[in-house]
Amino acid sequence: MDVKHIVAMLGAVGLSALMLQPAYAANKTGFKKVKTEDGGSIIYYKGETTLKGIINVTEPDDEYTPCSLCFSVDEKDYKKIPRAKGDDRDPWFTFDNAHYNEANKTYQVLGLKVRSDKCYQPIPATIKIRNYKEDMTETETIDETTLIKIVSMGTPKVITCTPN
Repeated sequence: MDVKHIVAMLGAVGLSALMLQPAYAANKTGFKKVKTEDGGSIIYYKGETTLKGIINVTEPDDEYTPCSLCFSVDEKDYKKIPRAKGDDRDPWFTFDNAHYNEANKTYQVLGLKVRSDKCYQPIPATIKIRNYKEDMTETETIDETTLIKIVSMGTPKVITCTPN
């Protein structure tokens, strides 16, 4: 089928909607796709947004979670995270600027510092992030972003670890 037949089938309104969709998808999140890797399973986006959600600290003996500090986005902010077509995973990610300090056994990112040998209750937070790496590789991977500001955050509370 050639372009002429497609235009005739869609009509002017349908064609306009089809042509505007990629721009709308990029503007909806505030992020712009800048490159892909691994056959399209890793997508890099440029942009910034502010999100509400929960900071989760991985338990010391957790060998399965692919991050030490993870952020789960509140459902009402899901639309702020860029997603490739067909990626319907709940948005959660780690911070690419978090660091582990072996000497005092702490994970640190901006004003957040938690011990790696302790368990913590989930920490409600509002954060600002920059750039985003969507990783759809079929392994234990997680999306990544740069934390640029902790707008607000609950107090990290140590709790009793649950045995595995």
